[in-house]
Amino acid sequence: MRWMPCLALLLATAACSDAGDRSPTLLSADGQLRVIAPYPAVPSDGVLWILFSREGREPLDEADFDPLVFRLAGEQWYLAPKLSGTGDEARWGVELELGARTGDAMLGFSTTAREVTRERDVRTRRVRVRRHFKSLFHVLGPGGDAPQPSAALTARFGFDLEIVPLSDPLPLGIGDELPVSVRFRGPGLAGVELGAGYRSGDEFVTVKVERTDASGTVVIPLSASGLWRLTAVHEIEADDGVVERHESELVFRTREKR
Repeated sequence: MRWMPCLALLLATAACSDAGDRSPTLLSADGQLRVIAPYPAVPSDGVLWILFSREGREPLDEADFDPLVFRLAGEQWYLAPKLSGTGDEARWGVELELGARTGDAMLGFSTTAREVTRERDVRTRRVRVRRHFKSLFHVLGPGGDAPQPSAALTARFGFDLEIVPLSDPLPLGIGDELPVSVRFRGPGLAGVELGAGYRSGDEFVTVKVERTDASGTVVIPLSASGLWRLTAVHEIEADDGVVERHESELVFRTREKR
């Protein structure tokens, strides 16, 4: 089986040479690094760096991102990654010149399709895998005040498989409910299983696994504050006989207190 990409997101400011007390916490799932906790980001001189890393044998490549999109306060950018640093310290990332813009933001990307083989029912099947990530976070101004909820986070990026929050989850807390829609190439996807859970210490606790209704919608009761992760998987058989597997992930952090 070919190696599968395992990506992580890091939020950093352009002026930071070391993470210091802003060092993000790695979220581990199934023994692999999946995504970085989306901490509030404070641009330095109007510039925000978003860095990527990958666990595994192969280095990241610019072609791994197809597409890479950032949205803030109703504005949207299609991005090209660039290298930061040199040698072993080099990482792919994107540089965002945000100026004085603040608000609730969304970063998303799909990975380039990679073909693997899978044993099933004494047969070897070819599987073409694409992964679709979205991370929601605050972009704060100098005062550090959390921005107002943004309807921009409820609009699709247009990924093949996408988990779309139907309200901005960042202002929510314990006891609130978050409706989400799971969409495949546009329409809502009925009957797909949605995994949901939150970070507790060094572990990730699954609290709800439901299937979407006929419209592709499911409601998530937020039973904890902090980092949440929603996942969905959908497979179809392509015309060439290869199974297309799409994996979608949405990560956000609710407020700590009501």
